[in-house]
Amino acid sequence: MERPQPAPARLDLAIINGRERGVALIEALVAIVVFAIGVLALVGLQARSVGDVSESRYRSEAAYLANRLIAQIMTDPQNIANYVTPGALTVNSRLQPWVNDVVNRLPGASAYPPIVAVVPGTPIPWPPQPGTFLTPSTVTVTVRWAPPGTRPGATATHTFVATSVISRNPSN
Repeated sequence: MERPQPAPARLDLAIINGRERGVALIEALVAIVVFAIGVLALVGLQARSVGDVSESRYRSEAAYLANRLIAQIMTDPQNIANYVTPGALTVNSRLQPWVNDVVNRLPGASAYPPIVAVVPGTPIPWPPQPGTFLTPSTVTVTVRWAPPGTRPGATATHTFVATSVISRNPSN
């Protein structure tokens, strides 16, 4: 007994007539476009993250510099008035090395010099020595810089402000 042969596969007339010709090519092009958009989005995210890392670095530098000056003032409270600057690049000998360091470490800081303000406080009694008073001073250090690529005179400056209350021990 002979086995029956399967019927030949029926060819779709639409394919024969050419109505679906090129569909695979269009699907491939659409897939390439979608992939390219995804790659461009990733490149954009990478560029943004590099910018954010740079900004974080400058902000960390500014915090370090401001806190370093406050620590220096804490070790030299009797000369606290010598640390005041309204935002000039040329200052007294106690402050000049620090200002130079700010200008060298932060971009655009030469256009926006740091500001150091000292506000004397109200004298308060010092309990270990009756009749002796402490005079605390509030020291505010403002470090300013402009991100790389900022036009001179632009208002896109970045600022870090550190404030501390410093007083001299009256027994010293």
